[in-house]
Amino acid sequence: MKLLMIYATRFGYTTSLKALDDAVERSVTTALADVLVGLIHVEAADESDPAYAETKLVKNLKWAARKNDSNRILLHSFAHLAESKASPD
Repeated sequence: MKLLMIYATRFGYTTSLKALDDAVERSVTTALADVLVGLIHVEAADESDPAYAETKLVKNLKWAARKNDSNRILLHSFAHLAESKASPD
């Protein structure tokens, strides 16, 4: 798993593209303050032990949020951090 974390005092986004066929189509514009942004890339090797990968992800995110005195975490798939990709499920 690859994880890029960025703490932002202000962060905003607008959804623009539905990437998964079975996802609900909706447009959202949001602005957040004091947020930890976690850009996540789950690799194919992580599928063999998803509980371990999830636990490690949560621990890293909680640590960084506490370090920055934030209680907001925004997660986003960032599938081009590595060549190996897990299935969307």
